[in-house]
Amino acid sequence: MQDDDVAAYAKEAIETLEAEKKVLQTQLVELDRIEDQQPDVQVCGSDPLTSLEPAQRASVMDALYEREYQNAHRSGMRQRLAFVEAEIAHWRNRQDSAG
Repeated sequence: MQDDDVAAYAKEAIETLEAEKKVLQTQLVELDRIEDQQPDVQVCGSDPLTSLEPAQRASVMDALYEREYQNAHRSGMRQRLAFVEAEIAHWRNRQDSAG
């Protein structure tokens, strides 16, 4: 691949990755805002759960599941954001060495 091709490809890759980075950052801010507004679900040991009615227990478990799902989703997005930022740095280096 010639230097001009590398520079052009790097520019396109950087633009695409920068757009993805912006979307990820916006989504993470929104997810963090939503999490901050959710009430805390606290479970201390197994006794409090066993003292609840089945419907209440199911509600608590659903809330805990949803919280864990959202945490895993945000974690995955943060990992993707770190990868995108590393790729941007990689392509900037390639662009600089080609130019």
